[in-house]
Amino acid sequence: MLFVGIPILSIVLFAVFKKALAWFWKIHKFFYTLSKAERDRLRYSGGGKHGQEQSAAEIAEAALREARKLERIKGMVLVPAGAFFMGSPEGKGRMVERPRHEVYLDAYYIDKHKVTAAQYKDFAKAAGWVMPEQESWGTDQHPVINVDWNEAAAYCNWAGGRLPTEAEWEKAARGGTDTDYSFGDDESKLGEYAWYGKTSNRQSHPVGQKKPNPYGLYDMHGNAWEWVSDWYDMNYYKISPGENPKGPDSGSHRCLRGGAWNLVHSYLRSANRYRNYPGLRYNCNGFRCVVPARDL
Repeated sequence: MLFVGIPILSIVLFAVFKKALAWFWKIHKFFYTLSKAERDRLRYSGGGKHGQEQSAAEIAEAALREARKLERIKGMVLVPAGAFFMGSPEGKGRMVERPRHEVYLDAYYIDKHKVTAAQYKDFAKAAGWVMPEQESWGTDQHPVINVDWNEAAAYCNWAGGRLPTEAEWEKAARGGTDTDYSFGDDESKLGEYAWYGKTSNRQSHPVGQKKPNPYGLYDMHGNAWEWVSDWYDMNYYKISPGENPKGPDSGSHRCLRGGAWNLVHSYLRSANRYRNYPGLRYNCNGFRCVVPARDL
């Protein structure tokens, strides 16, 4: 039995060594893609006393943390901390978009594109969830649709983030603008940025085919509605806090933003609010995720 066990132990140790070597090489390559200033920051930060050069092991650990951070926000765009005006002023928009109010948000990263069918398939396979049926027109690069709120939230959690709040979504959609759409108030230009009733041929389309907004985000207007984390309250803006609002504590509907392929232009405005029961699925509902910068 002893002689049988030795070869098995050798195989196991070799596999462990091979995996460790692969990680070392990955960290080594990552470390030397950094600039000298970035390498120095890793050498003199993290473990050890302030200003004291770290050991090779500490540098490797810091580099690994940095690599994991970059992997977590791959395909995302940073929305900087700061204030913006949320909602619509008197005389514009719908009643549920008023009062227009100033909101301060901490920095966060948001997906450049809506989550695609291919990405959701990876999640469903890894986490043991059922892949929702997609339409016949769909491909792996179309936004995933027919997902309910709970499925969207589960995907974002699996991916290392969460659904955006209503405020985070609207700030990202505006891209620093204060107009009906991220490109201005002229609805005639909407077809350059969005798949909607006039341009979609009654179906969704692969992500990223239209122009991005000023933050470099695609399909914030149209293609598919996007679930956000908030419960819906038509009067919430009257009591919303001015800093990092998260929506009501409870409710019967969850919020959706952005409009979809089957709607007229007014539903695609940055300030427009919509809602649905969290357990319902539609072929025009999708989502994207965020990662708060403070969590990295």
